[in-house]
Amino acid sequence: AQDEQVPLYANKVGPFSNPSVTYEYYDLPFCKPDGGIKYKTLGLGEVVDANRLANTPYDIKFLTNYERKVLCNPTLSKEEIEALRKAVKDDWYFQMFFDDLPLWGFIGKVEKTLLSKGAQEYKYYLFTHIHFEIHYNGDYIIEINVSTDPAQAADISEDKLKDQSSLQVEFTYSVKWSSIGTPFEKRLQRYEKFPKNPVH
Repeated sequence: AQDEQVPLYANKVGPFSNPSVTYEYYDLPFCKPDGGIKYKTLGLGEVVDANRLANTPYDIKFLTNYERKVLCNPTLSKEEIEALRKAVKDDWYFQMFFDDLPLWGFIGKVEKTLLSKGAQEYKYYLFTHIHFEIHYNGDYIIEINVSTDPAQAADISEDKLKDQSSLQVEFTYSVKWSSIGTPFEKRLQRYEKFPKNPVH
């Protein structure tokens, strides 16, 4: 029903190049739910890559669009920034589940700049905005896609932070619902041809 809460569960994070290596989503300093982290009880026959599904603070309601909603404004410590920088450097992705549909996205990006005399400089950026594109048919959720905005990213490079012991970051998200003709029975077909972690 319209405005009904649809929970978004976090599953795991890990390096894109090695899908067999995974960590719990909250091993990285992401925004946590106000009431603490709770794990979803899996039903009979439900197996999710041996990872536990944890609740998230994303407030997504059926057919309710958001342009830009603040998730949290944490002050990240030097250790937390270093953990995020390593994750970005190693091309880590996150995986979540929404109405039993999997979704993937990258945590950040690396930019390489060529300096004079052939030297190279690397910049590390943490994505701070996530956009959810959700398709529905009647009362059913059919598809969800996630994208990040390269223009909304925090610079977590070493040189940027050498004089600081912490960094304040604002995490935001947006949600857009649109109707689609795909019947509910066929909603999983698009995942059958995907690899384990099809991050676009």
